[in-house]
Amino acid sequence: MNHKSAARFALFILLCSSWLNHAIANSIVSENPKNVLFIILDDLNDYVGYLDGHPLAKTPNIDKLAAKSLRFTNAYTNVPVCAPTRASLFTGIYAHKSKNYGFKTWYDNKVLANSKTMMEHFKDNGYHVLGSGKIMHHPKAELWHEFGQPLDYGPYWRDGEKLTSHPSVPRPYGDIGKIDGSFAAMNNKFINNNDNNYVGWFSLLDNKPFKYISEQQRSLLPDEVTANWATDKIQQLAKNNASKPFFMALGFIRPHTPLHVPEKYFKRFPIEKITLPGVKANDNHDSYYHKLFSNKLKGPRYFKLLEKSYQETEQGLKEYTQAYLAAVNFVDEQVGKVLDELERSGLSENTTVILTSDHGYTLGEKNFLFKNTLWQSSTHIPLLINIPGVKEKTLTAPVSHIDLFPTLIELSQLSGDTRKNSQGLKLSGESLLSYLQGDESAAPKYALSMIKQEGKSLAPKDHHYSIVTNQWRYILYNNGLEELYNRKEDPNEFDNLANAEQHKNTKALLKQQLKLELN
Repeated sequence: MNHKSAARFALFILLCSSWLNHAIANSIVSENPKNVLFIILDDLNDYVGYLDGHPLAKTPNIDKLAAKSLRFTNAYTNVPVCAPTRASLFTGIYAHKSKNYGFKTWYDNKVLANSKTMMEHFKDNGYHVLGSGKIMHHPKAELWHEFGQPLDYGPYWRDGEKLTSHPSVPRPYGDIGKIDGSFAAMNNKFINNNDNNYVGWFSLLDNKPFKYISEQQRSLLPDEVTANWATDKIQQLAKNNASKPFFMALGFIRPHTPLHVPEKYFKRFPIEKITLPGVKANDNHDSYYHKLFSNKLKGPRYFKLLEKSYQETEQGLKEYTQAYLAAVNFVDEQVGKVLDELERSGLSENTTVILTSDHGYTLGEKNFLFKNTLWQSSTHIPLLINIPGVKEKTLTAPVSHIDLFPTLIELSQLSGDTRKNSQGLKLSGESLLSYLQGDESAAPKYALSMIKQEGKSLAPKDHHYSIVTNQWRYILYNNGLEELYNRKEDPNEFDNLANAEQHKNTKALLKQQLKLELN
């Protein structure tokens, strides 16, 4: 090939590349606004099929969505506990920027009160905004045009006098209480329908017994109510052919505790087949979480109570994991009902679907049973984005919740400032759209997570942070203690390499990057 031919060929390749990028951009951002269906699950870690988090996980509906979506294998929560991460996700502002770290009502925070939520911004751009279930940890009716099922963790178990853990849960673990202390298959055992001393399943939302005669004759769980509400709304929206696009957010409760779902889901996970991936004896010996927090903190305390409740800790973890997998399978079916109706209605052709979880959940790793750690088990989450006309693809860059709001703004071509006034803050994240369109140079290089230290301090320096890249996880605690894990060679994060001389330069670079992010 002579020089002229080579030049023409290079120009041809350049033009083809330019045309392809333009075509991809047009397929992602159209002139007509797309509807948005945003599905968020509660406490779901990577125990879904497409992430291979647990070999027994059964999530056929989530995996069906994954097969035709942009699949993020390296997605993270910014705060691995319910209230602050939802406030951060739906306002697009990092917790350490707003100083909304814990469980105080998010709309009492000055920064967040003066910044628009995702729902408000879509509403201001002419969308019909609907929701059901658990979206924000502290609900606010004004965010929505329509809202369905209120936040409800039930059903619970009533012992004749009070709501408590199910009688099948051994003590002292069951003494934790009605929410975190209970995991049980729902059936008609132990129920006493005496009006004056009712024992059995109970709805706190309705303040009355939750009927459970059999699997065929029972009340609906809150997630089932949300799924049915959503399918009805989708049918109405399709029938009415509304002129406004819609933004619908669905917050499913499970697998949040109490892990109560019908018995048939438990039977799909025989206890003798349960394994404990990532759980290794004494794995907490080279980590510092247990040294920094009091014994009152839930994760270490729950693990110790489970140990005391079983002759063998492994058996307790297997029974808990069985309940968790059952709850995941149950909520997957509810997601499937909604996605199937979206497909039947024809609205899927013009609806972007996002599915994620608020954070992960630690199931025995490092002697911990709960969420709110900076390790992979608590921070790693599923994230799927299905955009009509955009080909499925696996994306491996480290992304996080903070980038979803700016991505949806660009994707849906929303206009206007997300700040209500000068007391609000700009969005902390960046749109992922260029990365979704194939620009690898626009791929995020890291994801940031944080957890709150005990106490009342609002100063960012007083809390704990993690930064994750494609290869590394670096954790910096507020007293200077560090953890460093090579995620490619040690995906379970068994070995803390922070004190290894050969990794001091890597650690220094990650620490510098983290400190730049916090400034």
